[in-house]
Amino acid sequence: MIRDDYESMFRRVVIEGMDDGSLRPGDPQLTARMLLRSLNSIDAWFRTRPGQSADEVRDLAVEITSMLISGLEAPLSM
Repeated sequence: MIRDDYESMFRRVVIEGMDDGSLRPGDPQLTARMLLRSLNSIDAWFRTRPGQSADEVRDLAVEITSMLISGLEAPLSM
């Protein structure tokens, strides 16, 4: 099934990130599913607005990806 293959691909990337330290340790299956569900849900609410530029859409994608990867917690002040 294509969905299972897609999830497996995400899980492999998550495992690689956990192994190389670029992602925090955790349950790779849960992490991959959380990422997939979050990314797939965008399709339910996002629609380009008339006149919205490709750069604006890209900026939104970067912001969402950053939230997913880095979390919502504010950086600690020094």
